Amino acid sequence: MTFILNGTVVELLPKRVAVAPIIAFLIRIFDAFVGVRRIEATRQTTQNLKATNRDFANIGYHDLVQRLFDDRSPIYLDGSQASK
Repeated sequence: MTFILNGTVVELLPKRVAVAPIIAFLIRIFDAFVGVRRIEATRQTTQNLKATNRDFANIGYHDLVQRLFDDRSPIYLDGSQASK
C-alpha cells in the first residue's frame, strides 16, 4: 500500500507480511508449552503406573518414561513392536 503524507511517498507493508513473524513466534511458544505439558503428563503417568501397577515394578522410571513418550516406534511391555 502506498500513499502520500505531506508530499512524501510512504509505502506500508501488507498486514499479512507484518503480522506473519509475530504469529510464527506465538505458534513456537504454544508448541513449546504443549511439548512441556506432554513431558509432564508422561512423567505423572509413569509415577502413577509404578505406584499402582505391579506389571511396571521391574521397569526403570526412565525406561518407562521413554517407552510412553516414544511415538516413532511404540513397543509393548514384553518389548515386542506394536503395529502402527
